[in-house]
Amino acid sequence: MAASLRKRNGREMKVAIIGERDFIWGFKGMGFSIFPVSDSSQAARALVEIGKGGYSLVYMTETFAQPLLERIDEVSRMAKIDITIIPGVQKKELGLEKLRKIAIRAVGADLFRK
Repeated sequence: MAASLRKRNGREMKVAIIGERDFIWGFKGMGFSIFPVSDSSQAARALVEIGKGGYSLVYMTETFAQPLLERIDEVSRMAKIDITIIPGVQKKELGLEKLRKIAIRAVGADLFRK
């Protein structure tokens, strides 16, 4: 069962998460489609499946997103999916860096400057 959220136009959207099995398992209870992976090649295959599956929103843990940034952007553009990178088991700064770049484009200032 895929999670569905209401969009403004009344259509439902499917939500998925890609990441470490132990980290993402709890999202299944909330109705997310889960894609447990243990390496980047499995994460790449999950992205392809998600791109064909009618998903609107995808979360992916930083652990597997780093080597797939170009592919993530490609799938996001082609399938019109919002893909958000979240912290995973191994803490990294990739999600924060991506959010910082979005904020700079949106407001013209670095709101996350240290």
